[in-house]
Amino acid sequence: MIMPESEGGIPKNAFQFLTSDEYVQLRPFISPRVLEKGKELFHAGELAENIFFLETGMLAVLKETGFNDRTQVVALLEPGASVGEGGLLDNFFRSATIVAIEESLLYCFERQGLKALEEKNPFLLLKIIKRLLYAVNMRLQKSSERLAHIL
Repeated sequence: MIMPESEGGIPKNAFQFLTSDEYVQLRPFISPRVLEKGKELFHAGELAENIFFLETGMLAVLKETGFNDRTQVVALLEPGASVGEGGLLDNFFRSATIVAIEESLLYCFERQGLKALEEKNPFLLLKIIKRLLYAVNMRLQKSSERLAHIL
């Protein structure tokens, strides 16, 4: 089983965009979660109440095709990826199902933690949001490029 990083060490993949001091300030607001191979992290349609940062392992993003209740893998997420960015938003529902392709270590950031961090260190929260925006923008660009090749 994967063991989370030690309290003093900064996870090398999930939070590589933070300084050591920033990670120390963030640490009280996140919790490690191990997801076994084949298990769901969350299911499409569920209320989004958190965001995850993938430290190790690999996750599949599954979307329903609309044909006979079938699903399709639309993306594979590797260490360093953020997962479930909609957890930043109130009353947002998951748009995809996430499944571990291999045992994975993630760091969970609950919405309550987001609000507490906003009060304690809004500049750190802004840095995290900018990183999430960058990741979402890169995924959108890749999706647009794949769609352009299909059309």
